[in-house]
Amino acid sequence: MGGYVLYMRHTSKDQSKTEEKDREDFDNCSWQNDLTEIGRGEAKQLGEIFSELGIPIADVLSSPYCRCINTARLAFGQSVKRVAALRSTDGVSSNEKMKGLQDELDRLLNTPPPTGKNTVIVGHSTNLKKVTGILPEEAPEGSTTIFLPHPGSQWQCFQTILLKGWKIEK
Repeated sequence: MGGYVLYMRHTSKDQSKTEEKDREDFDNCSWQNDLTEIGRGEAKQLGEIFSELGIPIADVLSSPYCRCINTARLAFGQSVKRVAALRSTDGVSSNEKMKGLQDELDRLLNTPPPTGKNTVIVGHSTNLKKVTGILPEEAPEGSTTIFLPHPGSQWQCFQTILLKGWKIEK
């Protein structure tokens, strides 16, 4: 299975903090809602699922938020590229900045990976909703939404697989 862009929501996060939406110091996890222990386990489980199913991954792109970076690293263990434009759109007040974030995600969803491989994007529900219309309840934490890029046209969304929806036949 290759040629797809796989948009993965970060796994279960700690919701005990009220994040300051305008902060940009993403290396500092102290102000962010990072992964819970359950979320860390879910991320590792996703990596095991992808490995067992033989899903070939070319690049792993991530929002700069700690919960996304940690989901990506725990799942795939390879180098993860932080993409500033994948930051959460929640709390972005500038219309110009919001449009830039939306345009960049739209471009990434429509960029084909290398032949026979897939691109993984780890991000947030707010971004997915603004660009694709997919609601957070339709793509909860830990879910993966599969897109087929069509350069020069519009990407095609196939389906969202919930964390518990992956099947491994032995």
